[in-house]
Amino acid sequence: MGMRIAGSLVVVTGAANGIGRGLVRAAVTAGARAVGLIDIDAGGMDEVSRELGDVPVLSCVADASDEDGMRDALGRVEAGLGPIDVFCANVGVAVSGDLETDDALWLKSWDLNLMSIVRAARVVVPAMRERGRGGLIITSSAAGLLGYLDGLPYGVTKTAAVALAEHLRIREARHGIQVSCLCPAGVRTAMTAHLPEDSLVWATGSPLDAEEFGRFALAEFERGEFLVVAQEKVRELDRLRLRSREEWFTAMRALGRIA
Repeated sequence: MGMRIAGSLVVVTGAANGIGRGLVRAAVTAGARAVGLIDIDAGGMDEVSRELGDVPVLSCVADASDEDGMRDALGRVEAGLGPIDVFCANVGVAVSGDLETDDALWLKSWDLNLMSIVRAARVVVPAMRERGRGGLIITSSAAGLLGYLDGLPYGVTKTAAVALAEHLRIREARHGIQVSCLCPAGVRTAMTAHLPEDSLVWATGSPLDAEEFGRFALAEFERGEFLVVAQEKVRELDRLRLRSREEWFTAMRALGRIA
């Protein structure tokens, strides 16, 4: 059994839209005592705050690529609402392309899909260790388990996010810190709105809306699950990858229509 959301202070980065917004609303539904919102989109956070009723909310504008800014934002959340019980590292960016993709876009992917998690963890993990309890929810993607044939920078950096989550799950359990890694496939958000219906994203399972996925993710976190995967097709492919990489390569080529 994992941590309970009820009675917890839950902080979400990338909270103004998409999965982040879904996690915030799901946390309130699950009984969070307060929520902290961190995003670069002040207007979006204002909209989310108005949706949450009487639950105490503190919004901070901060760029996840700026460690000092994130440290300041997390400090303001704790000063206003108390110690952070559950931290959701949810910021990310989708960069398509392949080997030829410009270095600047590769670095942007590393910065937001991996290093934003590292920077935030440097702040929240030591405090959780001192208290002997806490929760980290890291948003990766089904691409972090299976790769993403339409976007090499995205697939590689999301795979790195899964590896980081695994490392933290192993090391931090002794400090009472629970780590879960979200690996959704199709979720209807602004990030996926432009994708055609034959995209590989939709080929790995029926799409969910962001709040539906948020409720599922927090329920899995409360159960103590590490990998949070909503689509059975993703689970099947991940199990195949662990059992036989050659069979998995064949299955992924077929999924991607690669002759």
